[in-house]
Amino acid sequence: MFRVGNSWTRPTGRGRRSSRFKNCLKEPTPSGGVTRKKPTTKEDYGDSTMCHQCQRNDKGPVVRCTKCKTKRYCHSCLKWYPHLSHTEVVESCLVCRGNCNCKQCLRTHGNYKEKHKSERKLNKDGEHNYSKYLVHLLLPVLKQIDQEQVMEKEVEAKIQGW
Repeated sequence: MFRVGNSWTRPTGRGRRSSRFKNCLKEPTPSGGVTRKKPTTKEDYGDSTMCHQCQRNDKGPVVRCTKCKTKRYCHSCLKWYPHLSHTEVVESCLVCRGNCNCKQCLRTHGNYKEKHKSERKLNKDGEHNYSKYLVHLLLPVLKQIDQEQVMEKEVEAKIQGW
């Protein structure tokens, strides 16, 4: 805000440049003005250092993917993937490998694994074995719940005077 005469007014334009236009290209128009255009090719992204996962560009050097040429990861985000070396990420990034855990990729592709797991079909013998396996896993838990309920009923009976 700034003072004009005896009153305070707000500036008419935005105080800061929008981050949406950070990578935009400027093209002259026939009328002499300039229009902003989103980057369309992989080369238009230039020397950006923004990490795909944390969306920050102040964490130092980034590792660039040579396969898709658009994704970059900072070294601190790559620590979340200890099974991959930096050279492996340079060859094919986590997005190209289908293993990215950033918010955007999980929202976009997160249900992919669950959807395909539910489509698995078992034959009758496999279904029977799987059912026995589930009962084997659940039986101790169900027995414990039953014992707790019996104890609860005994306590309630004592309180009621039975």
